Amino acid sequence: MRLIGECAQQCQMQLHFQSVPGLKHKEISVLTLARRVIGAGPAWLCRLRPKDALTTLHQQAQEAYHGI
Repeated sequence: MRLIGECAQQCQMQLHFQSVPGLKHKEISVLTLARRVIGAGPAWLCRLRPKDALTTLHQQAQEAYHGI
């Protein structure tokens, strides 16, 4: 779920799935975004590029591990 949400966020899909279209600030969480993308169907999932989100997830994991 986290990988899907991060990928969707990098593709700026949150702009399509938040309640107020066009907001520039973050309105929904990564996990909520993932649930909405999954629920929207395979056409949305095909747009994701999981490899692009791995660096972000790796950095977040390192920061969490080191207590930053």
